[in-house]
Amino acid sequence: DTAPRELDEDQRAVLDELAAWAEAELNNASLNALVRRVQEQQRLTGLVLTSADEGIVGCDHDGVVVFANPAALALLGRDEGELVGRRLHDVVHPARPDGTPFPTAQCATHRAMTRGEPLTAHETSFVRSDGTWVPIEQTVAPMRDADALVGSVVTFRDVSARTEIARLKAEFVGVVSHELRTPLTSIRGSLALLGAGVMG
Repeated sequence: DTAPRELDEDQRAVLDELAAWAEAELNNASLNALVRRVQEQQRLTGLVLTSADEGIVGCDHDGVVVFANPAALALLGRDEGELVGRRLHDVVHPARPDGTPFPTAQCATHRAMTRGEPLTAHETSFVRSDGTWVPIEQTVAPMRDADALVGSVVTFRDVSARTEIARLKAEFVGVVSHELRTPLTSIRGSLALLGAGVMG
């Protein structure tokens, strides 16, 4: 009402409690709005990663896979349980195509991941779950947090079609150059005979 009054101790205590509740509700509203923004950002980030056509794998500083997008799983013919929690090198390079062991120290992917060295447009082959090898082009980007290496992101794509085109092109050039050289050699030999007067 409009008449001034004095509050007793109980009324002051109740007013203090109401003020604390109001402050808590205001803080909760701000916190809830922040949580909603973070969740929306995470949802969008997840959509970007799952929609990408290239394989994207996140690894910790030891090269252990912590995330793999659907394109990576499809390209490697594996499910998430076969990849996440294992070293990427052990999964994609268990041995060379000829069956000999592929030492971790010689794996450019593993070296780049564990040393924090970027690796761009590097061509190699990864083994699929069925044992077939697929030629890939990959990049490795180190992840740093306050200058400390915390892991790396490996992106890769299948370059089988490009490799096959290059092979066909080389084969075509080889056939054409051979076919061009063959008649020229016989013509050159005939001209040499004529020039030497062997034919009279």
